[in-house]
Amino acid sequence: MKLDRQKRKYPFLFLVFVHSLLVLYTFYKKKDRKSLSIVLSSFIGIAYIFDYVIIAIFGGYTYKPNIFKKKPLDKYLGSLFSQGVYVPFTALFITAFQLGWKVKILFGLYFSIIENLFLRLNIYKHHWWRTIYTFVLIVLSFKGNDIWYEQLKKKNRAVLFLSLYFMIQTTWQNTMFVFTIFRKILYGKGKVKDLKEHFKLAPLHGMILSLYLAWQVRSHRAWSKGKMLLTMLIVDVYLMRKGVMRVQSVSLLFIKYTIIFVSASIYQRLIYTDIGPDDKQQS
Repeated sequence: MKLDRQKRKYPFLFLVFVHSLLVLYTFYKKKDRKSLSIVLSSFIGIAYIFDYVIIAIFGGYTYKPNIFKKKPLDKYLGSLFSQGVYVPFTALFITAFQLGWKVKILFGLYFSIIENLFLRLNIYKHHWWRTIYTFVLIVLSFKGNDIWYEQLKKKNRAVLFLSLYFMIQTTWQNTMFVFTIFRKILYGKGKVKDLKEHFKLAPLHGMILSLYLAWQVRSHRAWSKGKMLLTMLIVDVYLMRKGVMRVQSVSLLFIKYTIIFVSASIYQRLIYTDIGPDDKQQS
């Protein structure tokens, strides 16, 4: 049973709709929206790193929603649906309503059934990956999300900082994906058109620099934020001079800096002022 190429996107979009309703219901019913937003973004950030390793580095599986003509772009969009919507939205629902192991296992089975259905419809393909891996890791991730939420509420310093990092990284990856769709910023010395190098280098750049940005932005000092912007500019100029990053217009870099800088500052206030203790009080 295979879907026609023109119809492959509908199962993906249907699940986006269903899981969006799930997360909207969660935020409607629960009042602790700030903490839940942090937990959600953190889960997405972790999931992005997981998918980067499994897909970009080791090629474990391939999504085929047939929304974009370029296969790497299409594959990454399928990954974004899965790791940015389906699983984290479900995890937030489970954590917010404090649902136990039975529900976690049921949702693990649900995602396993969806995966097998997608395999039969030829809109998803295994290479060395297996559905049992999906089931086990998803169930464990649901429990990990519970623990993350608990530790966030306890103002665990490591969880506060890692939450900041994952939120910045999530924003970085989503921003870069939009630039990639319109081919405004691309990475890779080889054939940039095939985007294979791009999806190995761009997320890695984001993961490394987001860690530095998180470390800098946690401080209230103005000079730390200045260092953050200067570092971003220096790194980008270096990559462009080496031919590793290609930018259609320099103005796009400043749009990227503005998005990342503003969002990072918002996340810092949300985590260290609204949720956790002020960073100065910790040191």
